[in-house]
Amino acid sequence: MQNKTRLCSVFLACLLAAGCSDDTGGAGAMGGTGGTGGMPGPTGLKKLGHIVVIYLENHSFDNLYGLFPGANGLGRPGAAIRQVDRHGVPYARLPQPVASYPWPPTPDRRFPKELPNAPFLIDRYVPLGQIVPMPVHRFYQHQLQNDGGRMDKYIAWSDSGALTMGYFDTTKLPLYPYARQYTLADNYFTAAFGGSTVSASFLAGEAAGCAARRWALASATAAAKACSSA
Repeated sequence: MQNKTRLCSVFLACLLAAGCSDDTGGAGAMGGTGGTGGMPGPTGLKKLGHIVVIYLENHSFDNLYGLFPGANGLGRPGAAIRQVDRHGVPYARLPQPVASYPWPPTPDRRFPKELPNAPFLIDRYVPLGQIVPMPVHRFYQHQLQNDGGRMDKYIAWSDSGALTMGYFDTTKLPLYPYARQYTLADNYFTAAFGGSTVSASFLAGEAAGCAARRWALASATAAAKACSSA
């Protein structure tokens, strides 16, 4: 894939419906001038009533939204990077995907024993409603897969065979209509190497570790209080 460090399926769903009218009952955000006395309505980001972030883990952008029209995905020149082994030799064929969990790892026999050294459509072998294995996503492996920015060792340093080169038919995904209706962040990158927890912390609180956990806890507590008093 073009870049596995992009978090796939991160998109900002800006819900304009909540900002369609102002507090005075006028035309408000969507009507230009609203309210009373000819006062202008909200402009820019003030038109938005809410910003909802839908964040899905453990996928690259290309894995789910690589076929999204106009996005920086699989249709981009140079997106299909030929994978090499740990010695830098290109694979003639990619190995069969492997289910590494639960232990011990076993070949996923829904896929062929060999695949072309290129992105492949997962839907061709596994229906969308079925679970596919989850590739390793850890600190050191992530850097080895990145290979100095060449992005060509995702098979070599993975525990799931060729699966990291697989992608889904974007148009069949349940969230595809929302991605089309709202804003899809096709160049949102992970904040750090490794698992998705630290990147989720950066996304939520612009910080990692204890600072982000304190921010998340305070936000969750405030939300719980608001719900209980509603």
